[in-house]
Amino acid sequence: MIRKNTVENSKEVQKFYGRFLHLNVDINGKNSDLFNIYAPNPLQERFDFFQNIHSKLKFLNNAVVSGDFKTSLGALDRGSKTNHKEDKAVCALKSIINDNVLCDVYRKRNPDVSRFAQVYSKDKQKEKNRDYYRIQNKLQEMSAKEANGVCINMNRYEDLNSKLAEIEKIKCQGAILRSKAFWSVDGDKNTAYFLRLEKQRQQSKLISELKDNEGKVSRDTGEILDIIFNFYSNLYSCVKTNNDDKNKMLNFLSRTIDTSDYEMCESDITFDEICRSKGDKNDIKSYRSITLANVDYKIVARIMANRLKLTFTKIISNTQTCSVIGRDISDTVCSITNVIDLIDEEELETYILKTDQEKAFDRVSHDFLFSVLEKFGFGKRFRKWITIFCTNVRSSVKCLASFKFMEIETSFTSW
Repeated sequence: MIRKNTVENSKEVQKFYGRFLHLNVDINGKNSDLFNIYAPNPLQERFDFFQNIHSKLKFLNNAVVSGDFKTSLGALDRGSKTNHKEDKAVCALKSIINDNVLCDVYRKRNPDVSRFAQVYSKDKQKEKNRDYYRIQNKLQEMSAKEANGVCINMNRYEDLNSKLAEIEKIKCQGAILRSKAFWSVDGDKNTAYFLRLEKQRQQSKLISELKDNEGKVSRDTGEILDIIFNFYSNLYSCVKTNNDDKNKMLNFLSRTIDTSDYEMCESDITFDEICRSKGDKNDIKSYRSITLANVDYKIVARIMANRLKLTFTKIISNTQTCSVIGRDISDTVCSITNVIDLIDEEELETYILKTDQEKAFDRVSHDFLFSVLEKFGFGKRFRKWITIFCTNVRSSVKCLASFKFMEIETSFTSW
């Protein structure tokens, strides 16, 4: 946190959870308290964190507080795409500032300047651009002298040429990476093109507006966040099932997996299994969430899925062809076509009903799924693995720079 040669004495007073560090130091004969803070992301946790450290900062002289507060104090600290939100965590942080007579040094010196980080990065970029054009102009000057027969230092010329090429390479690589232009090849130097492509891609990915349930378009960051939160909170909440209806339906299932499948699904995970491995963009229903799962989860989930697929042909009716190994969904299309031809030839009075449940995979009852697995004959150990995958699921909605967390409701009994 500090350089040893800048202080005479330093003492660690307290720290906790890697988010709060308090040092007492002597600098130029003056005693000071230095605090380094790393606040949590979730709003409630951030609020509790500020409440907790409030008392630890009281009645101290010459206190310097720095770190990552995960929030802003005002609109000037935000970019053009996000809005400052005066939530309870911000109020708790401002209470710490007021009670301890702390001062935002940068804002005090720059009361009207917006976005310190962007101003700083722009200054750094201007400095790099100055170097780029300085080298470019120097090369042009030396080339003109060479063309007029004036002797120049070729070593110096080659050195400048190499520096210019390196700067262009870095600029182009960054622009290509951010623009996702994977079709680019070595030697592409049209940096301006890739920068424009990058900017267009960023703008196209930005959710700047969404329609709510009533079809009203919202452009406010907070309102967009609420629309996303409400949609997925409702989407991922399992539907309730009636036990009597569930049992009646399960009674129609007569197929079960055989002994070999049972033992395969219940067996220990092997090394071989581990190593084998669009619509209206303003409509929230057009978006899909991203699952960020750890490697252990991904490996075990893939193994269980591979085991389950091997049993499908024995427990799923022959009329169902989707996602079953060895079956082709086009067979179903052909069967329906043949049925329609038969109806026309025999002049039969027939009704064909086609139904599709919206977001069925997201809203299906976990309790019902586990009852079906048990009915099909899957063992307790296999079902326990599936239960683990669905337990204590936590999701968050991120819109621009704002977060909102939600718990996913499950409706099954632990095994």
